[in-house]
Amino acid sequence: MRGEKQVNYPYIEFFDNDSAVFHSRADTIYQFTFSIRKDSLYLVDIYGKKYVNKIMELNDRSVIFEGIADVTKTQVYEK
Repeated sequence: MRGEKQVNYPYIEFFDNDSAVFHSRADTIYQFTFSIRKDSLYLVDIYGKKYVNKIMELNDRSVIFEGIADVTKTQVYEK
């Protein structure tokens, strides 16, 4: 199984100032600071909670994470 398309955060944005915004299906916006080290995405939410999610695949059409933020299942995002 390649993974599932993201349901909790169907739309994510990354900005040049190391901030990220995740949009939820319930019209909630989650803000993070982020960094990328080796093959992982590091996120810190506005409360200081930290998440580390492995980047399993990255190409010009999609990115696949081994979970993202509080979601533990493999997630596929298409550009």
